[in-house]
Amino acid sequence: MEGSPDLSPEAIIQSLANGIDPLTGEVLPNTSPYNQPAVIRALFTLLANQKKIKSGKFPVNHGKPWTQQQNEHLTAFFKQAMPINEIAKNMGRGSGGIVSQLMKLGLVPDSQTHGQNRITE
Repeated sequence: MEGSPDLSPEAIIQSLANGIDPLTGEVLPNTSPYNQPAVIRALFTLLANQKKIKSGKFPVNHGKPWTQQQNEHLTAFFKQAMPINEIAKNMGRGSGGIVSQLMKLGLVPDSQTHGQNRITE
Protein backbone atom coordinates (compact mmCIF):
# COMPACT_ATOMS: atom_id res chain seq x y z
CA MET A 1 0.00 0.00 0.00
CA GLU A 2 1.92 3.01 -1.30
CA GLY A 3 1.89 6.17 0.76
CA SER A 4 0.67 4.52 3.95
CA PRO A 5 2.52 5.59 7.10
CA ASP A 6 5.12 3.38 8.75
CA LEU A 7 3.37 2.14 11.89
CA SER A 8 6.29 0.25 13.39
CA PRO A 9 6.80 1.12 17.07
CA GLU A 10 10.09 2.88 16.33
CA ALA A 11 8.56 4.97 13.55
CA ILE A 12 5.60 5.97 15.72
CA ILE A 13 7.88 7.04 18.59
CA GLN A 14 10.18 8.89 16.17
CA SER A 15 7.22 10.77 14.68
CA LEU A 16 5.87 11.73 18.08
CA ALA A 17 9.32 12.84 19.25
CA ASN A 18 9.51 15.06 16.16
CA GLY A 19 6.09 16.57 16.88
CA ILE A 20 4.36 14.78 14.01
CA ASP A 21 1.14 12.76 14.16
CA PRO A 22 2.28 9.29 13.04
CA LEU A 23 -1.07 8.50 11.42
CA THR A 24 -1.73 11.71 9.50
CA GLY A 25 1.75 13.21 9.12
CA GLU A 26 0.43 16.53 10.40
CA VAL A 27 2.31 18.69 12.91
CA LEU A 28 0.96 18.16 16.42
CA PRO A 29 -0.54 21.23 18.12
CA ASN A 30 1.66 23.16 20.56
CA THR A 31 -0.72 22.14 23.35
CA SER A 32 -0.11 18.43 22.71
CA PRO A 33 1.64 16.60 25.55
CA TYR A 34 4.05 15.27 22.91
CA ASN A 35 5.34 18.82 22.44
CA GLN A 36 6.38 19.17 26.08
CA PRO A 37 10.19 19.17 26.53
CA ALA A 38 10.21 16.40 29.16
CA VAL A 39 8.11 14.13 26.93
CA ILE A 40 10.26 14.86 23.88
CA ARG A 41 13.43 14.01 25.85
CA ALA A 42 11.83 10.80 27.13
CA LEU A 43 10.86 9.73 23.61
CA PHE A 44 14.35 10.38 22.22
CA THR A 45 15.89 8.53 25.20
CA LEU A 46 13.61 5.59 24.49
CA LEU A 47 14.70 5.56 20.86
CA ALA A 48 18.39 5.71 21.81
CA ASN A 49 17.99 2.87 24.31
CA GLN A 50 16.10 0.78 21.75
CA LYS A 51 19.02 1.20 19.33
CA LYS A 52 21.47 0.11 22.05
CA ILE A 53 19.37 -2.96 22.83
CA LYS A 54 19.16 -3.94 19.16
CA SER A 55 22.89 -3.43 18.67
CA GLY A 56 23.75 -5.55 21.70
CA LYS A 57 25.37 -2.69 23.63
CA PHE A 58 23.39 -3.45 26.78
CA PRO A 59 24.29 -6.53 28.82
CA VAL A 60 22.09 -9.54 28.04
CA ASN A 61 20.30 -9.42 31.42
CA HIS A 62 20.01 -5.63 31.59
CA GLY A 63 16.72 -4.63 33.20
CA LYS A 64 15.52 -8.18 33.75
CA PRO A 65 14.27 -9.23 37.19
CA TRP A 66 16.72 -11.07 39.42
CA THR A 67 16.07 -14.76 40.09
CA GLN A 68 16.85 -16.52 43.36
CA GLN A 69 19.62 -18.45 41.62
CA GLN A 70 21.18 -15.23 40.29
CA ASN A 71 21.05 -13.73 43.78
CA GLU A 72 22.86 -16.80 45.12
CA HIS A 73 25.54 -16.52 42.42
CA LEU A 74 25.91 -12.80 43.08
CA THR A 75 26.32 -13.43 46.80
CA ALA A 76 28.93 -16.13 46.16
CA PHE A 77 30.92 -13.96 43.73
CA PHE A 78 30.83 -11.06 46.17
CA LYS A 79 31.97 -13.18 49.11
CA GLN A 80 34.86 -14.43 46.94
CA ALA A 81 35.88 -10.74 46.58
CA MET A 82 35.44 -10.83 42.80
CA PRO A 83 35.66 -7.30 41.33
CA ILE A 84 32.31 -5.71 40.50
CA ASN A 85 33.10 -5.38 36.78
CA GLU A 86 33.94 -9.11 36.62
CA ILE A 87 30.74 -10.04 38.44
CA ALA A 88 28.81 -7.86 35.98
CA LYS A 89 30.43 -9.55 32.99
CA ASN A 90 29.81 -13.04 34.39
CA MET A 91 26.18 -12.27 35.15
CA GLY A 92 25.34 -10.34 31.97
CA ARG A 93 24.52 -7.19 33.93
CA GLY A 94 25.88 -3.67 34.26
CA SER A 95 28.10 -2.66 37.18
CA GLY A 96 25.40 -0.33 38.46
CA GLY A 97 22.89 -3.19 38.50
CA ILE A 98 25.31 -5.36 40.46
CA VAL A 99 25.92 -2.68 43.10
CA SER A 100 22.21 -1.96 43.35
CA GLN A 101 21.37 -5.64 43.85
CA LEU A 102 24.13 -6.03 46.45
CA MET A 103 22.50 -3.17 48.38
CA LYS A 104 19.05 -4.75 48.03
CA LEU A 105 20.44 -8.01 49.38
CA GLY A 106 21.92 -6.15 52.35
CA LEU A 107 25.46 -7.17 51.44
CA VAL A 108 26.63 -3.59 51.01
CA PRO A 109 25.23 -0.54 52.80
CA ASP A 110 24.64 2.45 50.54
CA SER A 111 27.32 4.43 52.40
CA GLN A 112 30.01 1.99 51.16
CA THR A 113 29.43 2.56 47.45
CA HIS A 114 31.56 5.10 45.64
CA GLY A 115 30.92 4.94 41.93
CA GLN A 116 29.57 1.90 40.18
CA ASN A 117 32.73 -0.17 40.11
CA ARG A 118 34.08 0.35 43.61
CA ILE A 119 32.90 -0.64 47.02
CA THR A 120 34.97 0.57 49.93
CA GLU A 121 35.61 -1.47 53.02
